Amino acid sequence: EINQQETSDEQQKQNNINKDQCHLWVSNIAKETHASDLKALFSKYAKVLTTKVIGSSSSQWFGYINLTTPDDVEKCIKALHQTELHGKKIHVDREMHDQPTRTSSSNTHKKQSDHSSHKPSSSSNDSHKKR
Repeated sequence: EINQQETSDEQQKQNNINKDQCHLWVSNIAKETHASDLKALFSKYAKVLTTKVIGSSSSQWFGYINLTTPDDVEKCIKALHQTELHGKKIHVDREMHDQPTRTSSSNTHKKQSDHSSHKPSSSSNDSHKKR
């Protein structure tokens, strides 16, 4: 029983590592794209756990996709990066690339409500933080 428990603990650790590596970030999606559209597209290549579409009136729309394995992530990136969906070429990448900008999103909320014409030079990065 101890060996089974150790194996179970190891599997749980591996599962947690895998979960961290199973997220996709999809950018440049059309405004009319829904989470169900992303799920239908990505389900052709992998088992999709969740999908989410986030956008704003500024025409920048993004998707988050949660898959089951890192291999599925690689498969989807290779198969779907730069493919067309609703008339736009989507960009598919690991969500990890976006993590640093998400950590400072609390500062972004203040900037989102500030509609002045003079924004800091980092405002181009802010558009990626609005989520």
